Amino acid sequence: MSSNADSSFIPVACNRDCGATCPLAYYPESAGGMLKDNPLKAERMRSCLRGLKALDTINAPDRLKSPLIRIGERGSGEFREASWDEALDLTVEKLQGLKNRFGDEALLGLSGSGACRSALHNTGKVAGRFFNLLGNTTRTHGYYSNAAASYTTSLVLGGR
Repeated sequence: MSSNADSSFIPVACNRDCGATCPLAYYPESAGGMLKDNPLKAERMRSCLRGLKALDTINAPDRLKSPLIRIGERGSGEFREASWDEALDLTVEKLQGLKNRFGDEALLGLSGSGACRSALHNTGKVAGRFFNLLGNTTRTHGYYSNAAASYTTSLVLGGR
């Protein structure tokens, strides 16, 4: 562990979904906040630019902060802002329309398995609930993001 600890930071973890979950330090006193490598991290451990620049993404002036609904032809780039309720209602209406037109098999309930770095756990269950509310849909078994690893780990490393 590094001995350069500074008490003016808040320890946080990167949420860029690469699996490393690097330890970062958030310095709220800096203008707009600042992320740096956590001084309490293990020696030789360095965070990548994706995590260190996360605040640039969060604070980007052109970042979308509300749903958009297309009002022009596809590809025209014409959208209007919508409330979350309106956007979700439209999503359900369109998905239900696909089911009515093409049958239950038209919708594939595919989602990830994991946790969004402690912000939301079991995201696959959230998606499963959403698709369950739509009625019958095509489902998968296992998760596409780690199915190969789940199968091969015991073959490579041994075990049950």
